[in-house]
Amino acid sequence: MGTLQPAGNCLGILIAQVFGLESILGNDDLWPLLLGFIVVPAVLQCILLPLCPKSPRFLLINNNEENKAKTVLKKLRGTSDPLLVAVILQLSQQLSGINAIFYYSTPFTVVSLFVVERAGRRSLHLLGLIGMAGSAVLMTIALALLEQLKWMSYLSIVAIFSFVAFFEIGPGPIPWFIVAELFSQGPRPAAMAVAVGMTFQYVEELCGPYVFVIFTVLLLCFFVFTYFKVPETKGRTFDEISAGFRQTSALGQRSTRRRSSTAWEQILSSRD
Repeated sequence: MGTLQPAGNCLGILIAQVFGLESILGNDDLWPLLLGFIVVPAVLQCILLPLCPKSPRFLLINNNEENKAKTVLKKLRGTSDPLLVAVILQLSQQLSGINAIFYYSTPFTVVSLFVVERAGRRSLHLLGLIGMAGSAVLMTIALALLEQLKWMSYLSIVAIFSFVAFFEIGPGPIPWFIVAELFSQGPRPAAMAVAVGMTFQYVEELCGPYVFVIFTVLLLCFFVFTYFKVPETKGRTFDEISAGFRQTSALGQRSTRRRSSTAWEQILSSRD
């Protein structure tokens, strides 16, 4: 269900662009209908919302209704500081350059929907980031040499599709998974809301075809951060994840104290 949310975003963009074609609704006479079309899914969501169960964690922690929480779970299932990680994960999604690619094209994929519980969140995010970085390099080469070599247009198409595919494998859905699993019920909504906007068209005017070099550098930085700082949350409860952060923080503090103590010993011994 977590993967279907970003997949729905991409599908919505695709549908909007199709209906926005001048031959359909994207013209001077029919554009108000295109704008008003959003009423349809909004009304549908309002009708279906009463059928959605409440969050089990909300029922248990906020309302102290254990029995109701168990009932909802049966219905759904059948029979250091995590905030920094949350921010960086969301930045890795928003600053990955995906909005820039959507500026040109809007295909999408739901590969991670079928493999997220097998491969793990962290592994998919790392794969997506490094794949997007490679695709951004291809895109830069293709755009820079497009005037000299016409066949570079085919390379740019390949780069676009691979960029979007790797986005949907990793940075598209995975940050929503991990951030939701890092926080308890209280601060979770605020943590999930952390995001940034893009102003790609202005940066593109400044940098030209080399704009994707910026995204490549950012993606590699996010890859390094994810590799060293983001834990695997697959199959782990919030308490287990939180305990892992506390253990890492305690080890870091002991290491810092040890280094500080050693430094003072060296200073004192040098004075003696």
